[in-house]
Amino acid sequence: MKNISQLLNDIKTKAIHGSEDVIVVDLILDSRKVTDHSLFFAVKGTLVDGHQFIETAISKGAKVIVCQEEPVSLHTDVTYVVVDDVS
Repeated sequence: MKNISQLLNDIKTKAIHGSEDVIVVDLILDSRKVTDHSLFFAVKGTLVDGHQFIETAISKGAKVIVCQEEPVSLHTDVTYVVVDDVS
């Protein structure tokens, strides 16, 4: 288990919305596999855009979302990390 400030130590971020002290227990690319306290990567693929599954990931317990697009709405108990390229 690590907090996101440890996980993202060398990653260039555009913005962080929420607490950087969130503890993460798993790193997930597939929203169907999210469990409580996961970090979900919203990857823009060639066929599917992971940003479409952010709400699903949050409903399954994701506490951190790494995304390329600024979130339209924010959940107060979720941290959003905006980067240039998730992949």
